[in-house]
Amino acid sequence: MRQGAKILVDAHVHMYPCFNFDVFMDNAYSNFRKQIGSDLGEKDFQGVLFYSDSDAGIKFSDLRNKDFERSHFRNWKFIETNEKRSIIAQSGTDKTLILIGGQQIVTNANIELLVIGPEINLPKDTQLLDQIKIVDRGGGIPIIPWGFGKWWGKRGKLVDQVITKKEEIRFFLGDNSGRLKYMPLPKQFLRAEYESIKILPGSDSLPFKKEVRKPGSFGFFLDGTLDKNRPYNSLKRKLYDPSTRLRTYGDKESLSNFIFNQLNMQIRKRLLKK
Repeated sequence: MRQGAKILVDAHVHMYPCFNFDVFMDNAYSNFRKQIGSDLGEKDFQGVLFYSDSDAGIKFSDLRNKDFERSHFRNWKFIETNEKRSIIAQSGTDKTLILIGGQQIVTNANIELLVIGPEINLPKDTQLLDQIKIVDRGGGIPIIPWGFGKWWGKRGKLVDQVITKKEEIRFFLGDNSGRLKYMPLPKQFLRAEYESIKILPGSDSLPFKKEVRKPGSFGFFLDGTLDKNRPYNSLKRKLYDPSTRLRTYGDKESLSNFIFNQLNMQIRKRLLKK
């Protein structure tokens, strides 16, 4: 391991058709680069995006398609690894990112679940706890991401129940940059920290043009390097290692942007229903 080498991870990333795709990738790299300061060179950090497919977003499989790459990217190219669900993105000779594929699933309890790594078919009528078990046994990383209003009431109690089962299953909670800057920590995060359950932050861009600035801006970093041929398995081992310490970076949402995003997401949902 190179002395001082860092791994930076944005654990919740989507790319939407309204984005300029090259700008999206450039912003991801620049946002990672800002976090390491001037003491580390380009070869002393690895930036990783947990790229989750969503109904409205560009699919991870599209990025592995050379025809899609040629028609949608001018400056970035994608190189396969020895893993089906990871790719290396390169621009020029000095800009490199690692993308790890995932899926964003809405469970039957209307709670979001991120499935990072292998593509796993989850029965929709299965309970959240059982879905997490299926993901873990299938070699994936299950993350329950926070969302405004999504951990309240009955849904919040379900997340509480999963936390109580930490000795039986492996999972992570997820924070995101859309959480209001001055909002108190959700009680589930406080409980997770007490129970030594890791929280994986991510930018979680929304489908608005201005959100193209977000990838890489909110996440976590840890010491070390990843195997470029098998970055997913390499990072997975580190995340599940109890001795691994994660450090969060990045700012959460301002009040004005928070209100703008919440209002526009509600408008968008109603228009899609028509």
